[in-house]
Amino acid sequence: MSTSRRALPRRTIGLFVEPLCRHLALAALDLQGQCFSGRIAHIGRAACALPDELREGLAAAIDDQAVPPSQLADLSARLAEFEAEAVHQFLRSGVPSSANAEPLLLAVWEPHVRHAAGRPWQSVLSLGDSVRLAELTGLNVLDGCEARRVAARSDPASMDNVALWILLHSAKRDRVYLEWGDQLRVVLLPAGCEASAAGRVSVRTIEGGAALHSDAASSSDLAWRVVDVLRRFVPQSPNPVQLLVRFQGEDDTPLVEEILRLAPFAEPLDWRHVRVLPDDLDAAVTAAMGLLFLDHLPQAPDATDLTHGPRLLGRLTPGSILNWHRLLEHTAASLPENVPLRAAV
Repeated sequence: MSTSRRALPRRTIGLFVEPLCRHLALAALDLQGQCFSGRIAHIGRAACALPDELREGLAAAIDDQAVPPSQLADLSARLAEFEAEAVHQFLRSGVPSSANAEPLLLAVWEPHVRHAAGRPWQSVLSLGDSVRLAELTGLNVLDGCEARRVAARSDPASMDNVALWILLHSAKRDRVYLEWGDQLRVVLLPAGCEASAAGRVSVRTIEGGAALHSDAASSSDLAWRVVDVLRRFVPQSPNPVQLLVRFQGEDDTPLVEEILRLAPFAEPLDWRHVRVLPDDLDAAVTAAMGLLFLDHLPQAPDATDLTHGPRLLGRLTPGSILNWHRLLEHTAASLPENVPLRAAV
């Protein structure tokens, strides 16, 4: 590939269907250079609600309400049709068009069904239809990231840590991303602009995060637990660590204020000072996982071992011949820095 071709931005689209199947979000990222050292721009966003009938059918399948296989197939096809229309609309009106920056990948995160409790194996079945989505859009589709993570017997909760680092890190200050949902997730985002900083990303979870701040006593207990994690988790530094807080539901500013009161080594960071806003983060993270895939980089810091080398997450479905050839041309120019041990001897 020529030098001028290498200098062109690479674009991925992230499509995220939230776990409750209420809405779909899209984001577009342009990357100039390599993932860890290049410039990333968040260039477009969109969101739309899923039709009630489709949402209710998907929710029933996720809740294990004995949905027959024929209905699952129908739901997957209808979801792909809805996604494809949303992507077409997004590319027409939500993303700046450029002949030099057509999307190389459509990275997708969709609702899924997990293995039954008590099984000797773990598995994840996506409720999407990547083949139909690739056919309808002509784009190369990357999906199945969580399924690959589970197949490798790793924690799927940490699969997007490096993507979070790419979008939210600072070159000079350590940051911590706090996400409240059914769990409280605490993600350390080390300062730096190189692979070694991304490799130090780590995560801790506190079960029952949403339920624990339902009353004053539980809220105070949760604040202490968060501060305890931060004290053990965050490297000592003369500069306060910057906190980015995101609530998956109702905001709880008093709880955040209590955490900051108990943790003088931390300070709040306004989301306007990072590349992406909270409402756009899920789709942007999905797009960033696509960028990591393009650069042959593991999407989680622990996805490398000496026997197998870097483990890429996801399953790739080719789009049109033209888009498939463009993808092959770009990925051929980005060789992995780490190789399996058996390939090195």
